Amino acid sequence: MGRTIFAVLVLIVCLSECTKDHSQNQGCSTCPTISFKTDIIPIFQANCAIPGCHTGPYPTGSLTLDSAVAYTQATAVMTGYVKPGNPNGSILYLQLIAGGNPVMPPAPALPLDACTSSKISCWIQQGALNN
Repeated sequence: MGRTIFAVLVLIVCLSECTKDHSQNQGCSTCPTISFKTDIIPIFQANCAIPGCHTGPYPTGSLTLDSAVAYTQATAVMTGYVKPGNPNGSILYLQLIAGGNPVMPPAPALPLDACTSSKISCWIQQGALNN
């Protein structure tokens, strides 16, 4: 019980910190227009398309997130990675939030902060456009 309360408090603090300064965390508390090329690709490059993860000849989960193929791979029909308009039905997003225990990125990497996850959610919610 104590661990659950602690986890909830940490989440509340993270989310409140995230929404305080919109100049640094644009897109956290609201969903402005998100660009795949300028907002999402940098997230993938910094956190996903790294050696041993979603890059190279044998990417984790058969999903390559290198900038040249990330959009095509993530939005491929029938994969379920990204379901345009439905972040909670998209494997990619669910792996980031996983009920407060994110699976991606795996340890020892730190989970994405709430604002970064929110950007991905907004992008999917807005139709997962290749913009």
